[in-house]
Formats: sequence, C-alpha cells, structure tokens
Amino acid sequence: MKLLIINQYFYPDVAATAQLLTDLSEDLADKEMDITVLTGNSNYLGGKLDLSANGKYIKSRVIRVNSFSLGKKSTIRRLLDYLSFYILVILKSFTLPKHDIVLILTTPPLISLLGLFLKALRKSKLVCLVEDLYPDTAIALGFIKANNYFVKVINSLSKLVFQKSDLIIAISKNMKSRLINKGVDKNKIVIIDNWADKKQIYPIPMRNNWFLKKHKLEDYFVIEYSGNMGLSHDFDTILQGSKILSKYQDIKFLFIGDGGKKKEILRFKTKNNLNNTFCLPYQDRNILAHSISAGNISLVSLKSELEGCIMPCKIYGIMAAGRPIIFIGDRNSDIANIIKNANCGYQIDDGDVKGFVEKVLLLYKNQEHSETLGSNGYQYFLHHFERELASEKYYKLLTTLA
Repeated sequence: MKLLIINQYFYPDVAATAQLLTDLSEDLADKEMDITVLTGNSNYLGGKLDLSANGKYIKSRVIRVNSFSLGKKSTIRRLLDYLSFYILVILKSFTLPKHDIVLILTTPPLISLLGLFLKALRKSKLVCLVEDLYPDTAIALGFIKANNYFVKVINSLSKLVFQKSDLIIAISKNMKSRLINKGVDKNKIVIIDNWADKKQIYPIPMRNNWFLKKHKLEDYFVIEYSGNMGLSHDFDTILQGSKILSKYQDIKFLFIGDGGKKKEILRFKTKNNLNNTFCLPYQDRNILAHSISAGNISLVSLKSELEGCIMPCKIYGIMAAGRPIIFIGDRNSDIANIIKNANCGYQIDDGDVKGFVEKVLLLYKNQEHSETLGSNGYQYFLHHFERELASEKYYKLLTTLA
C-alpha cells in the first residue's frame, strides 16, 4: 500500500507534528507500507533545517519543497511562510505518482484542500488528521472575529474537505465534539490519541539524571515546563506562582522550549528579579528522557477557550517520564480527564494562582505522594498512549480503508 503524508514540518524539526509523523512513518514503513512524505525544509522556529543528519529516523521517501522560512515573529511572516508552502507543495504534488491514501494534516490551515485535488485527480483515498482546529484557534486567540467574512470562507472550505474526506482522525474527544458541532458526520470521525515512545522517554531517577547536574539543578525541587511556549498556553498563573514561591530557596522553575510567550517569561523574570526561574532551548530528541525527567513536577497549560481546538501532546511525554502533572486549564478538558482517570496529578483553573501554589507545595512537602502520582501516570501511559499502540491503530485503520 502506498501512503502519501503531507505536512509542513517533519524530522529533524522540533514541532510536535514533525516528531509524531516521524514516529508514525517509521512504524508504518516497518509494517511494509510504502511511505512518501511531502514536507518543507523550513524550521518551525524560523530559518532552514539542518539536514546533515537527515535519514537517522527516516525509513520513508521524503520530498521537501524550498518554502520560505521567515519564522513566527509577525503574522505577515507566518502568512508568507504558509503561502510559499501552499504554492510549492501543490506544484510538487502533481508530479508524484498515485498513492492509495493521502494522509494530510492541518498545518498550515486549509492545506487539506490539496487532498481534495489529489482525491479527484488520482482517485486516492483522503484521510484528514486534525491536530489543530482552524479557524477556531485564531478566533479564540482574538486574531480574528467569528463573524468575519474570511472566517466564513474558511469554515465553508473546511466543511467541504471534511464532507469529501474518506476518514477524519481527531486527537481528542472534545475535538471530535467540536467537529460534530460544525456539521461533520460523526461516523467519519475516529479518535486516535497522540503518543510518546517508551524507548525514547522513560523515568529516570532525579539522583541519576546528568541533565540536572549539567545545569546545576541537582539540589533543587524543580518545576518544569517543556515544549511550545505559545499563545495558546496560560503562563500568567505559572509566573505569578513562581513569584510567590521565590521565597523557597530550594524551588526552581525550569522552562524548556520556545515560542511566542518566551519573551514574556524572560521579561517577568527580569522585572521581578527572580533567581528561581531558568530558560533553556528545545533539547535534542535523543536526550528527551533526561530533559523531561528533570522536573519533580511537570506543567501543562491550555487556555480554556482553546479546549477542543488543540491537545498539548506534551502530557504523553510527561507520563512516559513518570512525573506528576499540574495542569492549568478547563476542568472538563481532555487533559483534566486523563489526569483524573490516571490519578497522576492535579487540575487548576486558569488564573487560580493560589490553587497552583497550594498544589506545588503539597507535592513539594510530600515527595512520596509525588512519586506515586508519577508512577500512576507511567502505568496509565503504557496501557493507553504508548507509540506502538497508536501506530497499530493507524495501521489497521489505513489498511482497512485501502
């Protein structure tokens, strides 16, 4: 079976979808699928990718278009990046042979329209994997108004794609609900959770973690946020909490990653003269077990208005590392339900600084309880969100469709 995967980002990019698709393409190739990936050569953070190590994780045919890579510092830059990718990937796709199935993601928005053309011209089956829901995300963030003419056009085109798709994969229950509310046929929607790889991310005891020693954090109680520091995430609650907790000399906040909110974090640190807050860049894929295991507590946040539009997949890596979770977001969210079902941490409402501080101190003062929560999460992860489980679900779904 020939499968064509289309997304703006792929290995060795740090974007979550890039890492997930790398895993998926590798696993499906191991199951004797003929995989082609059509992607860009730009970096999620801006600039061109370093492809010197290209092939380390790749067992599929990777075709890259030379799209712009201006980065995310402004809306204009982002739009130009999107536009160049649209044009070049459309032109390139028409030179490719027929594939039995086209699996296309939602980055950039409306790229799934290309799937419709390939379905019509090449008679390929079309599967849409919804990782981010547009234009809902942009509306929730205040970038555009819901009654905008442009929004109506996007919604109409998205609805057309969903109607014509052979299958739609949603990554959470609330995302499926949003799709159904948009008028999408519920019988076309299948939920497959994102994942982490137990061979790549696994629990490492704090005392044995060289990452902590390297960054001189081995003698501290570390509260860690690792991943995208984007506009969709609530950092105000975390930062105000770090200010209150600065009186505890052995508590440190560690932020790993990048994104639109990183400058805000650094400004807050400087303005409040916080010596308990540190920032590091994204870490290499091959040391994720050590970097994610560096926190006594791991943080996940998602603004409540984004629930069902986005599903932060960092939660799976945290559970794989066996760390307790504090989630700042909607108490009825998919993440809150995972934490409740796994008994692996706590949910805090957006803006509840007092509640956040209380939960941090609860785990700080009772590290045995903290370790129990982390262990609960790890066991739940192995039975629900491990890479092999997800890959097998994709394999069965795609082979049945073909």
